[in-house]
Amino acid sequence: MMENFLVSEEFIGLSDNKKIKNSLLGRSRVRQLYMVGGLFFDLLLLDAIEFDSKDKIKINSDYENIIEDETLLKLCSIIKEQKSKTFKGWISYFNIPSKNRVLLYNSLIKNISQTNNSKDFVVQRLRAELLEPGNVSDETVALALLLKASKLLKEYFSNYEIKEINNRIELFKKENAKRWSNIKQIGKEIEYMDALILSSAILI
Repeated sequence: MMENFLVSEEFIGLSDNKKIKNSLLGRSRVRQLYMVGGLFFDLLLLDAIEFDSKDKIKINSDYENIIEDETLLKLCSIIKEQKSKTFKGWISYFNIPSKNRVLLYNSLIKNISQTNNSKDFVVQRLRAELLEPGNVSDETVALALLLKASKLLKEYFSNYEIKEINNRIELFKKENAKRWSNIKQIGKEIEYMDALILSSAILI
């Protein structure tokens, strides 16, 4: 189960007023699309979704008993209403037009305003899990992957620390193969999010 935080919410909090990875499509849209990636991470880590044999995302029929968060429930409703898609397909869907992307973003922002997790609190937790001995949660790894792909790690960590974080993620992959098998389904696409966003815009 989640540790009282959502990857998507913490990403939006940490990316606030920060220089996210440049994109020809505008930083606001790119930030929101990374947020969408975070929401899918949240659903995956809650076992509310899974991938079928063709890498298309399937929603768990019992998701309403798993999820309490309003934004995640909105995303589940969208997934149910649409034709099944791969994660790449969903990024394309949320890229253009922007209606449902903005709907999810506004819902998430509303929820964040009701929580007390500050940037400092989140960064300290990341430091504790990724730079010190001990267990690393799936949620922290997923958040680190989002921050790494969007070039936001450098806003909070030194180059040396980023190298150590990358090593810790590699260690997590080796030591937690079963847990990593879920995270990597989205993580491998997140790593190339900019190219994914641009290609989906061209295709539409």
